[in-house]
Amino acid sequence: MNKIVGWTALMGPPGLPKEVVDKWVEVFARLAKDPEWQLGNARLGGIAAIRSPAETVQFVREQYELYKKLASDLGIVH
Repeated sequence: MNKIVGWTALMGPPGLPKEVVDKWVEVFARLAKDPEWQLGNARLGGIAAIRSPAETVQFVREQYELYKKLASDLGIVH
């Protein structure tokens, strides 16, 4: 159960231009270093885990499989 966490991610449509993706990567890299953002996130109980696009895809896949198995084990889906 320690893999079940609340999370958010910024997603875009398939085929999003690389320059747009790169811009968001840059924005989040700056955000991760911003002390005010870090403090605000901590006040809300957040644990920052800013990932690269590839890491995000992998994380979402892992979460999908985790919740799919959980739903099956609980008899919610077959």
